[in-house]
Amino acid sequence: MEKIVIHCTTEIVHGGCNVCPTTATPTYDVEIAGKTTAIPNLDVVSLLRPILREHGYKERQEYDVAGDYDVFENTLNTVNIFESYQGLRFENGQLIKHVKPSYTTDTELFKVVNELLTELFKLEKIDFITDIPEN
Repeated sequence: MEKIVIHCTTEIVHGGCNVCPTTATPTYDVEIAGKTTAIPNLDVVSLLRPILREHGYKERQEYDVAGDYDVFENTLNTVNIFESYQGLRFENGQLIKHVKPSYTTDTELFKVVNELLTELFKLEKIDFITDIPEN
């Protein structure tokens, strides 16, 4: 089973004026096969993107009357990702899966990402290792 390490650091960000508060903002880095990639959030699509790129998937956007959507494809498989107010819809021609964009626990998030990887993208499960502090 492939292992992926997720690192979390917290940066103190000041809003820039005397009224704006100072906030602690988490930043995430994903380490895959010796390469480290920054991701904007710890959510489904942000976590999938570097994994899929590492496994040969190309990403593009399609524009449709009903809305824009992301397409991840390799030589054997194509998966469309549609975002809506209800969540995310993943389609690969044979299977449609609806998921939430983010989850309250890392365990839930990693479970959903692994289901998507195995069922839609035809990849093996990932063993996620984190140094993310508990809230």
